[in-house]
Order: sequence, then C-alpha cells, then structure tokens
Amino acid sequence: ADKSRVLMQDVWGTTIDPTRYLLSFGRTQMQVDMWDKNAGAMRQSLMGEFGIPEGATLELTDYEDLIGSVLWIDKTEDRAITVSQLRHLHAYVLSNCSTDQVAFAWYNRENKRLSYDTMNLYDLAEWVIRPATQADRCSLVEMLAETKQAQLPNWFASHWWGESILRFLLCVEEHCRARSMNMHTTAYWVCAFANNQHELGAEICVDPTGTSFFRAMQNSVGVLCILDEEGIVFTRIW
Repeated sequence: ADKSRVLMQDVWGTTIDPTRYLLSFGRTQMQVDMWDKNAGAMRQSLMGEFGIPEGATLELTDYEDLIGSVLWIDKTEDRAITVSQLRHLHAYVLSNCSTDQVAFAWYNRENKRLSYDTMNLYDLAEWVIRPATQADRCSLVEMLAETKQAQLPNWFASHWWGESILRFLLCVEEHCRARSMNMHTTAYWVCAFANNQHELGAEICVDPTGTSFFRAMQNSVGVLCILDEEGIVFTRIW
C-alpha cells in the first residue's frame, strides 16, 4: 500500500508501467490505460474517473513474473495450455497470496478478499487474465507460449467457470498421470486461456461449427470433462 501511494503521486505512465502493474482499491481496478469503446482505441485514464474514497488503501499487483513477450498465434483453436504452464500460472497466483492463501489485493463480488482454494475462473479472468493481457490485447496463452507448436491441443477441456481453479488443476494433473502423458508437452484447450478476453465477440457466431470451441475439439484427441460437485458442467453446450 505504501509503495502504491508513492507511485500514485507521480503522473500516470511515468512510474506505473501498464503492462506490468495494476493499482486497485477493493474491487475497483485502476487501469492506467483504458479501452475506450466509443473511440475503439486505448487511451490514458484520468484519476478522477475512479472515485477514490478518502483514506482508501491502494493495492498493487505486479504481473512481471507471469507475462512475457507475446507470441502471436493466429488460430484460437491452436492456443492450448500445457500442464507446466498451468502450474506456472498457479504459482503466480499463490505468490500474490498470504501464507494462509488469501489474496493480498484481489476481491470477490462481495468485496471480500479472494482465497486460493475457492478462487474460480471468473475471479482469475477479472484479476489476472484480463489485466495481464490488457496492453497487448492478446490471449493468456500467447503471453505464456514459447513456441507455436507446443500449444497445439491434445485435449479439449469441458468445464464450468465457477469451479475452483485449484480443483481444475488437480483434475488435469490426475488425467495426465492416469494416461502417462508428459506434463510439459501435453496441452489442454481451455477457453479462458485460449480466447482473447478483450475480443470475445470474434469467437462467437450463429453456427457453432464456426467457433474456436468446435475447431479445437476437432483438433484434439478427445474431450476431458471436468465434473464439478453440482454437475453444472452438463448444462453447457460443450
């Protein structure tokens, strides 16, 4: 919080790298660069737009340990994520939590700090995926990828975003072990990581066979259905 206050004393962009940092208070994210829907372009945000209450504690998220140079992968269906990359993502999440695995600066919709064991993909998209990829407006896989070939899907993951990300990881790891697959090379297509979360409209069309979901399934060995406790995954189209 002290570091955040020092940063805020300077002009936007001079000390806060929007590709690396996110300032927030409670659930309010203070993006240095904002996407202006009216202009269809990025613009610098204004301090007054955030309505910072007097005495608010500003919190800082640093994405440097997660993000790298973008490796653009043209086809969304080719943006699968390996188990080792998933583990790297989880290690990053844990690095932003206290010893009792409560997030330092990330909050749920009830404005309570998120806990690692209950954090779901909606939370991860809000606090990690979208902010970390905001500057380049790319998918998370393109931020994590080292080679395009390594990201081709072996398996399509059918799941519910409300399931905890920890349970998701444990299921994928067990699936990999049960089939004696290499966790460094086996890749799973997961919509949250493969789709560009800033351009979701580009992945949706009237004909389901024209979506990245369908094409990813066609390119995969099979579908891994990750069953949540309530069976909500069975209410999804894929």
